[in-house]
Amino acid sequence: MSAKKAKKKKHTARPAKEPSALELKVSELSAKADSVRAAVAARAGKGAAPAAVFFAAFAWLLYCAAPTLYWGDSAELVSVSCNLGVAHSPGYPLFTQLSRLFALLPFDEFPFRANVMSALLTALAATMLYIAVVRMSRSVFAGLVTLAALAGCRSFVHFGLIAEVYAAHAALFAGVILLLAIDRSRGSRPLVSGALLLIFLGFTHHLLMAFALGAAIIHLALLPGHRWRALAGPLLILFGAAMINLFRAFDAVPALTQYAVWALAAIGAAYAGYLVFIGLKRKGLVRFISGALAILAAAAAVSLVFAYLPLASARGPVSDWWGPRNPVNFLNLLFLQGYESTLPADKMELLKRVNIKMFLGQMSPAMMALGLPGLVLLFRKDWRSTLFALLCGAGALAGSLLISHGKPDALRVQLFIVMSLFAGAGAAAVVGWRPLRGALWKAPFRLAAAALILFIVGVNLTGADRRHMNRAGGARILGEAIIDDVRSNSVVFIGTQTPGIMGYFRACEGDIFKRREITVVPVSFLPFKWELDRLRRHYPDVIFPDTSLFEEEKPVFRVDDPARARYAVELMRANPSRAFYSDFLFIPLEMDYRTVPRGAVYRIAPGDISPDEIDSMLEADATPQWKAFGGGPRYISLDDSSAVNISSIHNERGKIYLDYGAQTGDQKYFRTALKEFNLALKYDPLNSKALSNKGHCQFYFGQREKGLELMRKALKLDPLDPQLYEALATVLFRQQTQKSISEAVALWTTAFALDPYNSRALHNIAGALVALGQRDAAIQYYEAASNLDPYYASPYINLARIYNQMGACSKAVEVLDHAKEKRRDMLWLRIEIAEQYYNCRLQHLYAREVEEIMAEFDRNLELLYALAILFRNVGQHDNFARAVREIRDIDPEFPLQKFYSSLDCERAVTVLSELIKRMPDEPQLHLSLAISYGNCDEPDQAISTLRGAARRFPTHREQFNILIDRATNPGQPAPSDPYQPFIEN
Repeated sequence: MSAKKAKKKKHTARPAKEPSALELKVSELSAKADSVRAAVAARAGKGAAPAAVFFAAFAWLLYCAAPTLYWGDSAELVSVSCNLGVAHSPGYPLFTQLSRLFALLPFDEFPFRANVMSALLTALAATMLYIAVVRMSRSVFAGLVTLAALAGCRSFVHFGLIAEVYAAHAALFAGVILLLAIDRSRGSRPLVSGALLLIFLGFTHHLLMAFALGAAIIHLALLPGHRWRALAGPLLILFGAAMINLFRAFDAVPALTQYAVWALAAIGAAYAGYLVFIGLKRKGLVRFISGALAILAAAAAVSLVFAYLPLASARGPVSDWWGPRNPVNFLNLLFLQGYESTLPADKMELLKRVNIKMFLGQMSPAMMALGLPGLVLLFRKDWRSTLFALLCGAGALAGSLLISHGKPDALRVQLFIVMSLFAGAGAAAVVGWRPLRGALWKAPFRLAAAALILFIVGVNLTGADRRHMNRAGGARILGEAIIDDVRSNSVVFIGTQTPGIMGYFRACEGDIFKRREITVVPVSFLPFKWELDRLRRHYPDVIFPDTSLFEEEKPVFRVDDPARARYAVELMRANPSRAFYSDFLFIPLEMDYRTVPRGAVYRIAPGDISPDEIDSMLEADATPQWKAFGGGPRYISLDDSSAVNISSIHNERGKIYLDYGAQTGDQKYFRTALKEFNLALKYDPLNSKALSNKGHCQFYFGQREKGLELMRKALKLDPLDPQLYEALATVLFRQQTQKSISEAVALWTTAFALDPYNSRALHNIAGALVALGQRDAAIQYYEAASNLDPYYASPYINLARIYNQMGACSKAVEVLDHAKEKRRDMLWLRIEIAEQYYNCRLQHLYAREVEEIMAEFDRNLELLYALAILFRNVGQHDNFARAVREIRDIDPEFPLQKFYSSLDCERAVTVLSELIKRMPDEPQLHLSLAISYGNCDEPDQAISTLRGAARRFPTHREQFNILIDRATNPGQPAPSDPYQPFIEN
């Protein structure tokens, strides 16, 4: 050894410095604090602390709970509880029976009793999560932060204030988390079995528990020993089979489903091999299998909850989804039949469904960041239970991305619970971080960390005040307004938001319906035979036609397709003695019915109603006034749902006034429409439809650029709404420039991509392509539109016209004959067919078609007008004159200018000249002929016609002379309506 090394070896390590008395005292106090914290944490999960958490949470939720009926599914669930019916898929038998118990509470408002149940279950869920996180993290601070995170989570609290299924799901899921936290991966038979039973019970309640079941199977496989692994195999096979059948019910990802079948078979084979291995190498195979069978038997016993559904349906309740009295309808109810397959079409749609804004509304980014150290801490404490929670949250997120849901935040409640749990543990991890403990000088840093966490918690609690919900009476107010605004012996068509509200009044306060004989028809259910059976059973005096209009489509729950509007028309024709109303705009004008606002509802009137009658109905209309629940002077509480729904009512009212303004040119309708759109935006500034319609309205005030700006802004607000694209496309198409038409085609194409059932978008694309001179492409789109909706007549008519222009008469006739098979009852389609026969020189078919039209349709003003147009178009002037005379006999004030105002001037001159030869004593015809000459730049002929008319009709000579004077002196203002003097006399 060298001298240098020897010297180094002699220098031993410096002895440790003796701690000072202060440092010893700090160390002693820190140790005592740690032991006290551990003792407090142990006690915090027992006794008074959880009870205090529960009662505080329940008291606050009860104070904030909605006092009466709420919107959407909440109203439906209350009606189901009241009448012991069957709720929407998958039926929710557990919720129905639980809420029926709470119906015994002595509160005047029946809905409030169900709201109390949700408050109780949410408080119970919060308490169990508090105990779970305290046990897992050994920190009371973690439990308190978890409670604060849950209080700041709007969805978690919101569903605890109304009758909804998600409060019960949260309680069941929290119970599973608590049992696994107590077990701490030891595999205790009572605790793990209890958790599994809660999962099975939750699976009968809501499909959201499927994610917990999948995570539980992995948890069982990871537990030590073969007892739970023997159970994981059959559970995985049953779970996989259920999911495969669910995807098959929607025809979703068939290739992946097939692979899943093979994978499931492989898992079954592997499980069989595993059992053989246990039998050969280990003891206790029989014990393991018998234990697994016992758990599976318990699961089967829990599934008997579903027996409620056919038993309840057999009673014929008000709400009876799918009528699950037979096995087919029972399975349709369980497997969510009637809903559209909603898998994302592309990556962009998938990214949009993530909806970062919605996440930020539930939890602040800083609070989310706390979840990362919490995840690390809990993994160190109990990695199996932590992995279970993590998989449950990830599964809920994945499920919400695969499903387009009306309440996407509801599907993520399970995820928000897991995030809150991790955030609470993260707070404990940061404060208890080892580098911040020990020395006295570290205390300020630890206090700063605690202060920062408290600040984060405070920020997260912003907006957590839900007291406004205890005045949320908008749903009940709307229901009462609808009932008040419809007359007795009437039928009300209802859309997506009010079926539950109307169902509540029928089930729980049915006397008013019986007394006033009001029939409620949910439009989204019309294609389904089970719904028609229910309607016929409940309303035997109303005639409900068969559903032949829906034979060629797979029924889905929706309100915006033409087939439902056509069925409504058939229903109205079958019951002419009844008045008809709707709570939304769904019958287009081309179906010869007019929708007129009447307060909170809309009156559906026949298409031949006179303009004066429409004016009087509109004058009787009044904008709904939304008073506070109970009739107080305050306006109702504008929670999110109330604001959105009330805003949509004003938007639809404005849309109807906008349409009337476009038809009549009357500025008063545009002003009323603008007022309604402004009200809609006042209640909900993010109502993209109202913003788009307001932009459309600006066009009629001459503010084109502002209108386009508003419509494009609406698209940015909601880029997934196909109606916004259609509205902007329609406005651009009317500008009739190459650029605007091309942009309209692109917008309609996007609208169809967003709504593949939208045959009207395909039809509009075809019309735009015709304007661009692309007839071959237009033919393809017309054919696609008719294939998508075989009962939509316009594509057939326009396709036949294209073939006629191309000289392909046989194809034109073939197309219209096919349309006739579908819509024989459509008058204007039959007129088009007759005209096509005439143009193709098929005179015998033309004559036969005219005879059939006259035999099959009532001889009223509508039929005579249609025949007059036909005779005018084919040049049968004698028949044209006879039809016009009959029209004048029925309605002497009928405006004759309707027969030629749409014609070009030369064609109008020819038609009028021929008609005057046969009806020389009609002064309106002479006036119209003079106007037509003026439109053709033949002023001399116009003046000559007016002078001849002045000599022929002495009683109108003064009016004709005024027109002659204005024609010879162009500087004078023209009359606003030159026909008015002739109509009055």
